[in-house]
Amino acid sequence: MTGLVGGDETGTPVREADGTVGCGRIVFAQQRGLHVAHVRGRPSGVVPFSAMHSTPFFAGLGKLAGSQQRENQLSRTFAACFTESPGFRRLVLGLFLTTLGRQWRTLGRCDWTCDAEVPTPKQGGGRMDLRFTTVETGSRGHGRRRRFFVESKVESSLSRRQVKRYLDHGAQPLIVITKYHPEELVEDEGAYRLRWQEVHRALRQPGVVGAIDRQVCRWMTDYLEDLDMAYREDLSLADVESCGTLFRRVSTKKNGWSQLASRRVFEVAHDCTEMLDELQRDFLDRHPKLAGAPYSKGETLYGKWNDADYGFVSHHLGWHVRKSPWTKWNFLCAICWEDTPEKAAYLYLLLEGSTVVRHESAPELKKFVSRSTGGLDRGKLLRHLESCARKWGVI
Repeated sequence: MTGLVGGDETGTPVREADGTVGCGRIVFAQQRGLHVAHVRGRPSGVVPFSAMHSTPFFAGLGKLAGSQQRENQLSRTFAACFTESPGFRRLVLGLFLTTLGRQWRTLGRCDWTCDAEVPTPKQGGGRMDLRFTTVETGSRGHGRRRRFFVESKVESSLSRRQVKRYLDHGAQPLIVITKYHPEELVEDEGAYRLRWQEVHRALRQPGVVGAIDRQVCRWMTDYLEDLDMAYREDLSLADVESCGTLFRRVSTKKNGWSQLASRRVFEVAHDCTEMLDELQRDFLDRHPKLAGAPYSKGETLYGKWNDADYGFVSHHLGWHVRKSPWTKWNFLCAICWEDTPEKAAYLYLLLEGSTVVRHESAPELKKFVSRSTGGLDRGKLLRHLESCARKWGVI
C-alpha cells in the first residue's frame, strides 16, 4: 500500500529517492503494512503532521488540501482507497452496481479499476471526478469493456444542465453523489443519484476481512464526517444522554467551572442534528405534498422550554412542519432532555394550532434502538413519526 495518496502540489505522483511516495511536502512510507508520515522542510502555510495526530488521517489530508481543493482531494483519496483496499472496493462496488440496476449487479466479481479526474469520453464535456472500468468475464459479454462514471459534490451545487452536459459527452451511465438530494431532479436527465450518507453507511457495514481494510474504511468514513458530508448513524443511548448532560450544565445558574467532557459530546450533538435533518428529509420524501405551499418546514434547531405549570426545564433539538399561516397547525418533531437527570431522553411529537386538536407523544428513545447495532434506528423513528402524523391528520 505504499503511496496510498501521493502527488505534488498539482496532484502529480512524486516518488522520492528512498522509494517513498510524496504528497507535496508530506511523505508516506510503508512500515509493517501501515502508513507513517513525516514532514520534509515544511514551508510556512503547510500544516505539520504532528498538528494532525489527534484527527482522522484523511481529515488531516482535507486540511492540507484547502477548501477549494476538497472535491479533488476527495476524488483522489477515494480512487486510492479503491485501488489499494479489496474490502473498500467490495463495499462501494456493491452500492454503485446495485444503484445502476440488475444488469450491473453480476459484474461485482470482475476486476475493476478506478481513475480520478478524467475527461469525458467526448471532448468538451469537462472532467469527471471518477471513472470505473472493467472487462466482462462471463459467457454472455466475455471481453466486453464496461464502465460508469461518478460525479461528486462537496461544497458546490449541482444543476440539471451540468448533468446533461456530462451525459451528452458520453459519461454514461452516471451516478451523482451529493450531501443532500439535488434541488433539481437529475433522474429526469437519465442520471442516478446517491448521497454521501449512503456511501458512509456502506463503508460501516460489518464483515470486512483484514485489519488494514477495516482501517481504510474507517478513515474514509471519518473523512466524510470531517467534511460534513455524512454523520455517524450508530448513535447509542449513552451518546444521546451525554447531550442532555451537556445542555443541563451549560444552562445552570450556578457559577463556576464544570468539566463538560471532551469534544466528543459536541460531535454527538452535531450527529443528533444531522440525524434529525435526515429524518425530516425521509418524512418529506415520503409525503411530498408537505414540502411545498401552503406548507413550510423549519431546519433543526435547539430550543429551551420552561414549564411553569409543572416546574421543569426541557432542552430540545428539533424541527417543524407547519401549514400557513402557522396558526392553522404546527407539527413538531424533537429529541428532548429534561433538567431532571433521572428522566431519560425521549422523542417528542406535538401537533397544535387553531384548526386542530392538540396531540402529544413522548416515548423514551430506548424504544427506537436497533437490536443489531445498538444505535438509534432511524427507520423506527420514521415509522412512529408517520403513525402519529397519520393518526392526527397531518398526512
